[in-house]
Amino acid sequence: MFNFFRQTGQSVAAMLRRGWLRILIERMNNVHLLRQRKLGKFIARLPATQGLKMGWAMVFRPRTRSWGRTGEVLREYVEEQKRAAHAKLSARGN
Repeated sequence: MFNFFRQTGQSVAAMLRRGWLRILIERMNNVHLLRQRKLGKFIARLPATQGLKMGWAMVFRPRTRSWGRTGEVLREYVEEQKRAAHAKLSARGN
């Protein structure tokens, strides 16, 4: 928030006196969503929701769809890394 205030070139006290939340929302160009009565889309684009989404993803594992070949490549990479780690441990033991 303070970076936003600094980038606008205004003092924090002045921003708070003038209604900083309104200014922040207008500068994010989401006001048109409110005018179109798309409250859900408006709320989803607020910066605070990104933190909530990250927290949700930490608690509940996100599901992925349509991995196709990517999933296979990732599994191969993980197995390769496990083999390399195992080989390092074996080399230290000798």
